[in-house]
Amino acid sequence: MHWDTPSAPPTPSADLEPDPFPAAAYTTPRGATETAEHDDGGTRVIGFRGDQAWEEAGDRPALFRRLVIAGVVVGILVIAFVVVALVHRGGSGADDERSPEPSANATTSGAKPGPPVLPAQAPPGWSKNAAWIATVAVPTAKAPTVAASTTAVAVITTDGKVALLDPATGHVRRAFDLPAGEHRGVRLALVDRVESVLVQAGNQLAYAPADGSAAPTVLDLPDNAQVSYAGDAPLVVAGAAASVVEDAKLVPVDLPPNATAMAADGATVIAAVPVGPWWSAAPGREPVAVTPVPPRAGATIFRIAAAGHNRVAVIWNGPDAATVTVVLYDATSGQSLVTTDAPLDQVRKTAWVWGTDGRVAALGPVVYDLQANKASVRPGFGPVVGWGKLLYGQSISDPQTTLVLDATDPAKPPTPLGAGVPLPWGGPTGQLLLILDSTPTTTPTLYALTPAPR
Repeated sequence: MHWDTPSAPPTPSADLEPDPFPAAAYTTPRGATETAEHDDGGTRVIGFRGDQAWEEAGDRPALFRRLVIAGVVVGILVIAFVVVALVHRGGSGADDERSPEPSANATTSGAKPGPPVLPAQAPPGWSKNAAWIATVAVPTAKAPTVAASTTAVAVITTDGKVALLDPATGHVRRAFDLPAGEHRGVRLALVDRVESVLVQAGNQLAYAPADGSAAPTVLDLPDNAQVSYAGDAPLVVAGAAASVVEDAKLVPVDLPPNATAMAADGATVIAAVPVGPWWSAAPGREPVAVTPVPPRAGATIFRIAAAGHNRVAVIWNGPDAATVTVVLYDATSGQSLVTTDAPLDQVRKTAWVWGTDGRVAALGPVVYDLQANKASVRPGFGPVVGWGKLLYGQSISDPQTTLVLDATDPAKPPTPLGAGVPLPWGGPTGQLLLILDSTPTTTPTLYALTPAPR
């Protein structure tokens, strides 16, 4: 079966979240035992303990971590105080290079090589032939070495550089050194409304335009700062302070007492308490409380489940003991956008996944067709990554089983990718599929697969 993908990459916008999508299921079964997992990105998950308190997700089975990892800010009670960051452009001694070098599969001879071939089974609808390949550093549980959207690809190389790749050809647009210290993986997000590649290492955050058009900016971070990506922009949290990245500096944001910063969209931070309300906060202004309209008279909030991309997902109690109502709201106005009922046992802990081109999303098994403003419930589906019409994920009951579903067609059941077939890391250009293959004796290799012949 061939799954359609967008015919062309969209223009980056405030609704775009280009994020990496690592997990154990992103490597083929022949791969190394260390895995990369979406630390957002846990940011995509707002953890909850029982019905009363925020939590950070604990260890999960390796193939399932991505689906339940909590946002790094969860559990932190945020109160206002000012964070002053020193700003360095190109600091930390980073050796920045604007590079015209070819993709990894190019040769220096006059002969044209055949396409690289994935040495493993490809997902349904995709061939084993690759438009390009690239070797990458070994990913670890908290530090993915690949980040991809439909419009950009970035990798961490084996020699300790961040390489910005052309998504269609794999050519290196620019490369720069990682800041000193242990890195926490490469990410894609919007900085000053520009799609950018970001990497936190040590107490520094380096970022550069994903198209390679400018050298990296390096910011000094407060001690013990953590950067999350639940929204379209990076959110920096250190202790009890939250900041956003704006105009090449960290800018503090005042939040209400006891509110948890959940996501940053541009310079706006969405913060909430577990049972509501939420606030919209930005530098230099008082937070604005947003109280959502309940889906029916007398309904109470079970929990505010997720936020980001100017959306807030709220789970309401009822209409009966076994069922809840999930409402996706506009984060600024509190207007209800999509409402659907779901089994309570399916949404107690849920991954919030936003498609990299803003066309689909999912809150656990609640799947959203954002263009049509429609939702459907797919019991047992755990989302991980999506773009176009498709969401890729895993079976809740069997995390070894990887799946793909069409978010626009509720009548179509999820399709298994096949035994041992890994989840993709993204869909550059909307016409390629990134699969990471790793063997015990070779460096991990990223394959940009082409569609199978119809």
